[in-house]
Amino acid sequence: MVGAWRRFCLLFRVVDCAVARLLFLCYREYLCRFSRVLAGVRGLGEEEVRGLYSGEPLVEVSRDGVGILSDTILRKIDCKGERGEKTISATLMSALEGCRASWVVGNLVFPEAIEEPADNPKRRGSLFHKVMEDFYRLEPGERNAQSLRETAVNVLDSEEFKDFQGNEAVLLWLDEAVRGYLNVDRDPRRVNIAEWTTDWGRTVPGLEVAVSWQPEGVKRKCFGFIDRLQEWHGRLFIEDYKTSRSAKRYRFNPSRPDADPDHGLAGARQQVFYAMMVERAERERGSNRPVHAARLIFPLADGGVSVKVEDVHDPGFREKVERDIRVTDARMDELHDSGFAGFEPGPLCAWCPLVKLCPAAAGVEARFSAEKFVKAREGQPEFADYGSAVVRGR
Repeated sequence: MVGAWRRFCLLFRVVDCAVARLLFLCYREYLCRFSRVLAGVRGLGEEEVRGLYSGEPLVEVSRDGVGILSDTILRKIDCKGERGEKTISATLMSALEGCRASWVVGNLVFPEAIEEPADNPKRRGSLFHKVMEDFYRLEPGERNAQSLRETAVNVLDSEEFKDFQGNEAVLLWLDEAVRGYLNVDRDPRRVNIAEWTTDWGRTVPGLEVAVSWQPEGVKRKCFGFIDRLQEWHGRLFIEDYKTSRSAKRYRFNPSRPDADPDHGLAGARQQVFYAMMVERAERERGSNRPVHAARLIFPLADGGVSVKVEDVHDPGFREKVERDIRVTDARMDELHDSGFAGFEPGPLCAWCPLVKLCPAAAGVEARFSAEKFVKAREGQPEFADYGSAVVRGR
């Protein structure tokens, strides 16, 4: 614990910036209160998963894929689920283009059967998003390095994230993310948050904006949350934060519309998906503000990177996005009607919670032997961790 304290003191002295002071103050404030937690904290991915489930089997893993045994799981896939309509998101479009068995287990079985470690990539992303959302709710003149520091401290003190207060790895990660973001938007006072009218008629700041659309002939409603909407001279700018360490780019190729050589399709498609929903909402409400541009902000990539989505207005790309929506709707119907999700092994198998049970993944492991793949695989659940939720088939 003393060594960790000295490292933070060194960071404070060497890096004379507001964000370093932010983490220094957070650490000083919480060190005494959470010393016991700090002494036993694990890094990201080092905590063991624990099984929770002892009910009826949910899925059966066979040689070719996953058979769905539970009516509850099928209802969650159907266009009318237990909590209302099942929606189509940009994330779902990308997921069903890959391994459908991984999507079924990762999204519908894993949360029911496994107690996920508190420190995981999804929660870290939520932490950063919450800091930025609260920061941009301040008036423009109040946004500076000091208020950003105070915002981060307040978020870490909230019930949702207070368990991170003693986690040195998370504090350092947040420090890096915020510093990277400030390298992208160096003067937060100049960020002009748009006003947005919700479906219920309320006018709210354009932060975590909910957008939706029901395309004709599609059973499931399209839905998503936009991290930030800016407005300049009556034009809207769509912006999203991405906490991956690689800034991925994409250019639409009309001769090869499904090609994705730089693995940037998912992010670009998400922004076009949002732009189409925003423009429809604007037309329906009579305000008709056009979407002028869209960008992705990668605070952890190369010290902070902003990537403009070049093809947000390309008619061909928009046609592809609408076609992908319809294909995703059909794939969900097929999953529901067949009760079966096939394996599609690839480079992301190591990050799949099914990898240690999947016969198809065993055939590709030799191709992905780098340390990051091995470490990711080691952190995935064993068969026994799923309890009775997963059974073996033929």
